[in-house]
Amino acid sequence: MRKSQLPIAGRRQDICTNRRGIRRNILEGLILAALRERLMAPELMTAFVTEFTAEWNRLQAVVSAEAHGRRQELVVIQRKLDGLVEAIADGLRGGDRRRASRA
Repeated sequence: MRKSQLPIAGRRQDICTNRRGIRRNILEGLILAALRERLMAPELMTAFVTEFTAEWNRLQAVVSAEAHGRRQELVVIQRKLDGLVEAIADGLRGGDRRRASRA
């Protein structure tokens, strides 16, 4: 078979008895015609862009909401950590005072 010919897929596995192939330029032409006539139709492209944009915006809203929730959670955790650090620092300072008053 020539390089410009594409064999039938089942031919190699003996699934298909058709020994003919298709010329690459014919197959490419068929594919491009289908894309041009069926997939690139303006009304289909408009529907695709509209749906894609809507889905993209929905996903961005979900991501944004999740990020906002994580930022709020981080603020709460940071306040708790600050309180713990302050309590530890106060305990050390208070312990020094207690030791000094006992001596």
